[in-house]
Amino acid sequence: MRRSSPWIVALSCAAAASVASAQIRPPVLEFQSDPRPMLTPRSYSPAVHSWVGPVQSTQVNVDSLGRNIVGDAANEPSICVDPTNRQRIAIAWRQFDSVLSNFRQAGYAYSENGGKTWTFPGVLEAGVFRSDPVLVASPSGRFLYLSLKSSFFDDDWGSDDGGAAWVREGDATGGDKQWMTIDPTNGIGRGNLYQAWSTAGNNWGGRQFSRSTDGGYSWSNPINIPHSPFWGTLDVGPSGQLYLCGTDGSQFWFVRSTNARDKTQTPVFDLSTPVNLGGQIEYGGINPDGLCGQAWIATDRSTGPYSGNIYMLCSVHRGSNDPCDVMFSRSADGGATWSSPRRINDDPAGRGAWHWFGALSVAPDGRIDVAWYDTRNDPTHASSALTFSQSFDGGQTWSANVQISQPFHQGIGYPNQNKIGDYIGVAADNDGSDVSYTATFNGEEDVYFARVAAPKVLMTPKSVATLFGFYEAGVLSDLYAADGRDYTVISKAAGNLGQAAMVLTQFSLPRTDVDQLLVRMTASSQVQATGQIFLYDWASARFESAKTLSMPGAMTKLDSMISGAGKYVSPSGAVRMLMQVNTPGTNPPRFALQVDQLSIGY
Repeated sequence: MRRSSPWIVALSCAAAASVASAQIRPPVLEFQSDPRPMLTPRSYSPAVHSWVGPVQSTQVNVDSLGRNIVGDAANEPSICVDPTNRQRIAIAWRQFDSVLSNFRQAGYAYSENGGKTWTFPGVLEAGVFRSDPVLVASPSGRFLYLSLKSSFFDDDWGSDDGGAAWVREGDATGGDKQWMTIDPTNGIGRGNLYQAWSTAGNNWGGRQFSRSTDGGYSWSNPINIPHSPFWGTLDVGPSGQLYLCGTDGSQFWFVRSTNARDKTQTPVFDLSTPVNLGGQIEYGGINPDGLCGQAWIATDRSTGPYSGNIYMLCSVHRGSNDPCDVMFSRSADGGATWSSPRRINDDPAGRGAWHWFGALSVAPDGRIDVAWYDTRNDPTHASSALTFSQSFDGGQTWSANVQISQPFHQGIGYPNQNKIGDYIGVAADNDGSDVSYTATFNGEEDVYFARVAAPKVLMTPKSVATLFGFYEAGVLSDLYAADGRDYTVISKAAGNLGQAAMVLTQFSLPRTDVDQLLVRMTASSQVQATGQIFLYDWASARFESAKTLSMPGAMTKLDSMISGAGKYVSPSGAVRMLMQVNTPGTNPPRFALQVDQLSIGY
């Protein structure tokens, strides 16, 4: 049953810390109430390694022999990947040595082979209560671990060997539900660390933000954030702009600082904007004593067509029969305005399903990856499965949702604390995403790693052949040079219909189980024009409109991702695509349309 007033239930807990007078006082989510349990002889069972299609889930919190440790619990994983060597990955989590106690420590593990195997050396400090683990990787590949202590202060730790060993760097201000990010850009803020936390479990009179300019060895005196948002995350824009998000209990907020990158200046927040995600952040319910997901913010730092876009995502309650949906919004103007909220989970609405722990990451090439827990396939909603979706066009369209883990019962294995943590982690790169999550495949809460590959690129034009012409001529050049190794392409002019020019392209795929078709183009026109892609449905024997593209009258990059593309592939692997350019007016302007890449996902 949902909690109707999540902010009131934990006010007695909030009295344990100095809490600011924010709009609404959130509960303290991380506090010590049990002593450290006495360690008893351990027993072990086989670790879980399971497959769903091409995605393998590998247990992370295992002993030195790769076995599951019976009777412990691990949840709330954070993940970071070495940008200089993507085989080096670390995951941190809340480690409970016994499910009979909520006493927890700062667990961690590392992998040196891209997540195929994991080593769990132990905890940062044995016998010291810790919670809210957050990992980041510096541009040079140094790992940093931010950890909450029972005093509601943080400290941070550094690792120069991919997370195998950690050294305490110092106190790190902070408070309950803290989060951290790092500036990976090549600007003046490169390597800056930024941290924000809740107004509850707060020793700073409600101040919520600090910065480190020396790699985490020292932190600035905390300052206030406009509207006091909490339970959110931070990210850095292409030029080092600092972005953060959160909720005030009734409204999501985006907050920006353009001078935080400058080490010589005190950070100033120059923009704060309310963001509509279609509902409110959810506390309790399917995760009784925890969040159903925090608010995430991520930025496109690529050189592609959506560079500079800012994205926000959260699993929210929308006042419908679906208690939680994964909702998304984007800004293309630095956070000043935001798009209407977009529902990412694509199951039919109103069936009572939970879509929770939504997490967001943007790859260096601009692809957006989202993972979450989903109960849609269990009529009782007692079990969840990790689910995944991607966008290749700045969040305008999304791939069909794909289940990437076996289902697990989310309500078992609680470590004397009725929740499975408050978040999971996603780290996207150009080839795919690394996901850290908690599941109960062993009948207890354990941390798992999954690698989700990006759609395989099957074809790239060998030459920079451009499809161009004049409307009055109706003569179009071939789009591709045929390549018989992987595919064949035949292009020809299909006709000239008034102010529309058309080209028909047919190509063959090496396999037929296609889910997504991605077409990346360069287009230009002397005037504003509209491009349209039609795909041939082999069952109905007719072309269907799959995508409409805007050509603004100048050279532009167009990403067109079509989901559910299986019906457009014949039993022999053939795909027929019809591209049409429409322009207004009576004068025949010149146009150009070049397909840079064709990709499929399956």
